[in-house]
Formats: sequence, structure tokens, C-alpha cells
Amino acid sequence: MAQGIGFAVPSNTARWVVSQLLQYGRVRRGFLGIAARQRPLSRRLARHLDLVNRHAVEVLQVEAGGPADQAGLRPEDWIVGADGVPVESIDDLHRHLAQWPIGRELSLMVIQGLELAERVVAPGEERLAG
Repeated sequence: MAQGIGFAVPSNTARWVVSQLLQYGRVRRGFLGIAARQRPLSRRLARHLDLVNRHAVEVLQVEAGGPADQAGLRPEDWIVGADGVPVESIDDLHRHLAQWPIGRELSLMVIQGLELAERVVAPGEERLAG
């Protein structure tokens, strides 16, 4: 029934997955312990905080005791950068976490209220259900 359908995996992704499988026997991903969504960032706020971002990642929930909770992130914070790189989407954040060593401290730039703050988080290893 699915004849004629093909799927492609980018070579960079395949290379990364193979290196993870060879090194750990599975794919390891960084985990912050948040639920989040992408939100547009007002030009006025971006200008006030001297940001290049047009979007940010809004934190909706923080898992109690998780890496983000320990770093002081809270619901309604907006993540705008990771390790000096702008973050505009959840995909940007996932890509950054995929390349970041688990347990190594990561600097997040976060809007809390109307202020820009740095939060240092040590991503844990993503736990899979099952």
C-alpha cells in the first residue's frame, strides 16, 4: 500500500546517529525537563533587550527536580539563546541539545519578566518511556 513513498535522512543526521550507536549502543539526547512552544517576540521587546530574535521558546512547564528547575527556569520564561547562539524555535533548542555533552553546563539566555537573565543548566540524559 505504501509503494512509491521514500524517506531520506540527511547525511549529517545519519553520521551523528551512527557515531552515537557506535559509542553508546544507543542514541543519547540532552534533556532539560521543560514543556515549551515557539512564540513570536515583539519587536519592541527585542529592541529593548538588544536581541536579533524574531521568535523565542516559551517555557510552559518545568519538571520538578529536573535540570531546568535546578537552574531556576520557570513557566512563562522565554529562552532566546543557548551558549551564545540565538534560539528561535524548539527545533533550534533540540539541535543545540543534541550536540551538547550531557551533564556539561550550558548557558541559556532567558527573558524573565522584562529582563534578560542567564541561567546555567546541566542537561540530563533524555529518559525514554517503556
